[in-house]
Amino acid sequence: MGDRANSKMTEELRNRGGTLRDYAPLLALAYDSIFVRDMNGRIMLWNHSAEKTYGWSEAKAVEKVIHRR
Repeated sequence: MGDRANSKMTEELRNRGGTLRDYAPLLALAYDSIFVRDMNGRIMLWNHSAEKTYGWSEAKAVEKVIHRR
């Protein structure tokens, strides 16, 4: 997926509203590594490309805190 397609998808997500669970299937299709954190730094979504890039499975990544203060 190119930059133009990613921009269109991002714009569509903003315009439609909804929840992360609603958009998880779309984010899973992206070629880019995408992960979503909550306000506490906990990983809520980890797509297949993030698995390839970082070497962690979704099962290992989700619910982990990505940073420490």
